[in-house]
Amino acid sequence: MCKSSLQIILPPASLGAFRMPLAERAHIYAHNSFLTLRKVQFIFARKKMSKSISTMTIHLVFSTKYRQPFILPQIENDLYGFLSNMCDELECTSIQIGGYYDHVHVLCFLSRKIAVMKLAEKLKSNSSRWMKTKADYLKDFEWQLGYAVFSVGQSEISGLKKYILNQKVHHSEMEFSGRNRNFIAAHINEPIWATSEMPPVELGEKG
Repeated sequence: MCKSSLQIILPPASLGAFRMPLAERAHIYAHNSFLTLRKVQFIFARKKMSKSISTMTIHLVFSTKYRQPFILPQIENDLYGFLSNMCDELECTSIQIGGYYDHVHVLCFLSRKIAVMKLAEKLKSNSSRWMKTKADYLKDFEWQLGYAVFSVGQSEISGLKKYILNQKVHHSEMEFSGRNRNFIAAHINEPIWATSEMPPVELGEKG
C-alpha cells in the first residue's frame, strides 16, 4: 500500500475527528477503512513521535579511592548539594542524593543528551576538584575509577529515596579498619574552609 493511499482514508480535520482522543480516533479510522487497528495505531504513532521523550531514572553509586572515609559529617551536605547542582547543570535532575563515609548514592533522571558514563565522569571529576578546596584533610581526595549504575522503575523511586536517606542507619554496624577509625577520629571535628572562589565546573560536551 502506498503512502498516498493511506492519506485518502483519513477523515478531514473539518469533521472534528482530530479533537478526539488518539485511541478513539484510531478505532474509528480502523472501523471505517480496510486497515487493521494495529496499522492505524502505527500511523498515528509515527505522526505523534516528532520529538524525543525520555523518562529514564537511574541509581548511580561510586566510592572514594581505597574506600577512605573522607565524607565526614561536616562536608557531606555540601557535597550532596554540589552533586545535585551538577546533575541539574547536566539536565539530569536529582531526586535524592546521600551516602556514607566512603561512598555516595545518586538517584536522578537521565537526560537523553548524555550517556551514563559521561554523567558519572563529570560528577566525579568536578566534585573531586571541589572537595580538594574544602579542607586540609581533603587535599588528597579522589574517587575510585569505577561506578555502579542501575535502572529504576517508577514504583521503586519512593523506596529507594528512603534507602538513600537512611544510609547511616543501614551502615551503622559497618566496621572500619583501625587506620580508617583513626582517620575519622583525627578529622571529624576539623572545620571546612569557606572558600570564596569555586573551581570552574567543567561540563564540556554532554553527549
